[in-house]
Amino acid sequence: MDFWVPIALAVVIIVALIVFYIYLTKVRKRYEQECFDAMLRMLLQPTASNISALENILKTNWITGKAKHDLLYQAELEADCLSIMPTGEIRSSQPFLQQRYNQIFTAAQVSQAIVAELVKTRLTSFKKA
Repeated sequence: MDFWVPIALAVVIIVALIVFYIYLTKVRKRYEQECFDAMLRMLLQPTASNISALENILKTNWITGKAKHDLLYQAELEADCLSIMPTGEIRSSQPFLQQRYNQIFTAAQVSQAIVAELVKTRLTSFKKA
């Protein structure tokens, strides 16, 4: 009888850890989706409210730099699909996207530094290319 108590306790702990891990995974996915949506809104319409909304999302939860850049890249691709210039030029063309990032960067400097830093790293990648 005494042999089963530690085993049962271990099983309960393992199940609790698995449930907690699943919960954290769902929270992380929901946060990444919110972050992606905010980045997409910022790219499509870099208003002060959209920039500050992204700023708040990036401040409230911890996310790695690589994850930020991956989400931003995905948001850029989505924005490409959603908006084509009247001239037929797609957003992913370097001059248009760089101009858009310059607009966002200028507006973000008025806001806070997190979004500005994120956009600044993207701008430096255009200058290297």
